[in-house]
Amino acid sequence: MDLKPLKNSSGFTLLELLVVIVMLGILFASLLAAINPIGQMQKARDSKRIEDLVKINKALVQYYIKHGDLPDNTEDDLDGWDCSNLGQSFLQPLIDDQILEAVVKDLAPADGCGYRYQKYDPANGGCGVYFYVLLSKMELPENTNMNGVFDCYNQKQTFTDSGYYGYSDNE
Repeated sequence: MDLKPLKNSSGFTLLELLVVIVMLGILFASLLAAINPIGQMQKARDSKRIEDLVKINKALVQYYIKHGDLPDNTEDDLDGWDCSNLGQSFLQPLIDDQILEAVVKDLAPADGCGYRYQKYDPANGGCGVYFYVLLSKMELPENTNMNGVFDCYNQKQTFTDSGYYGYSDNE
C-alpha cells in the first residue's frame, strides 16, 4: 500500500473556516440588533392595546347612550380600579348588551391588570361630574398618551410618567 501525501489539494484550512464563522456571527448579531425583534413585539402589543382601548371607549359611549349611565366598577381589584384581567370584569355589561362581541383581554399585560377602568361619582372626590378613566400600561414610553383623559384630580402627569395610555369622558 502506497500512501502519498496529498499535494495541491483544494479545501479550506481550519483558520479560514473560523474566520468565516466569526464574520457570519458578527453579521448575524448586527442584523439582529437592526431588526430588534423584542422591540418590534413590544410595539405590536402596544398597538393592540391602543386598538382595544379605542374599541372599549366606543363601547362605553354606546352603553352610556343606551342606559344614560356608565357601567359601575364591578369590583375593587387594585386601589379602586377595575382590572379587565382580574376576576369579574367591567366589560361584562358591555358584552351582555351586545355592544362588545367578546371579552377584550390583554394577553401580556405590562402591569398584570390588563385594561383599567374606574367610574367616578361627582359626590366622591369633588369633581362635580360623573366621569370614567380607561387606561392600559404600555411597554414602550413613546406609546404613552394621556391627552384624552379628563383630569380633575391632576393625576394625568402621574399616569403619563408611569407609562399609561388612556381615555376618559365626562357628562
